[in-house]
Amino acid sequence: LLLFSLSSFAQIGAKVTYLANDGFMIEHAGSKIIIDGVFGNIHEAWCDSPSDSLIELLQQSEAPFKGVEIVAVTHYHRDHFNSTLMMSFLKQHSETTLICPKQVDSILQLERDYGRIRKQIIAITPEFLKDSVLHVADMEVRILRLEHSHYLVEDTITGEAWNKHRKVENIGFVFKLDSLSFFHSGDANPLNEEEFKTFRLDKEELDIA
Repeated sequence: LLLFSLSSFAQIGAKVTYLANDGFMIEHAGSKIIIDGVFGNIHEAWCDSPSDSLIELLQQSEAPFKGVEIVAVTHYHRDHFNSTLMMSFLKQHSETTLICPKQVDSILQLERDYGRIRKQIIAITPEFLKDSVLHVADMEVRILRLEHSHYLVEDTITGEAWNKHRKVENIGFVFKLDSLSFFHSGDANPLNEEEFKTFRLDKEELDIA
């Protein structure tokens, strides 16, 4: 039912499941984490969409999505996050914590049943070139503010190009769980050298990125 087969990392006992687009589920030491994997069909050709069967499993709280401790969202774009599916998932998984930017939480607040899941949400958006460290479900989670990659469009009056994504709150995650350390960048700008030098990810001894 998953779009791609499982890949195992035997040396650290971790399993990574590709869901769609930038969405992954990581399993290690009895814990499960989903990053950018709770979203719906895009019906366009510019990204992978989750299959109908995968979406149904998410909505119905069926295996392999039982026991997910953390759902992380890097930003609010529809190929990373869907508010209706997320609401359904969190209501089915009262033990799950959502970590997301404040913009994502603002969108969820528009959902009718937000009051039922608000205590499950940690909404955090560090300033640029800043980070924060959380401890959730026996995991250390480092939150990095990373500029969203640029999408240039032409101003219809001046003809000048401007970055459509300049106000998008994109955050990266470094998870440390038992012997495993892994990083997810969301849609970070790979040309922003200042960010990556500042956050010194080379010192994190990452197992998976």
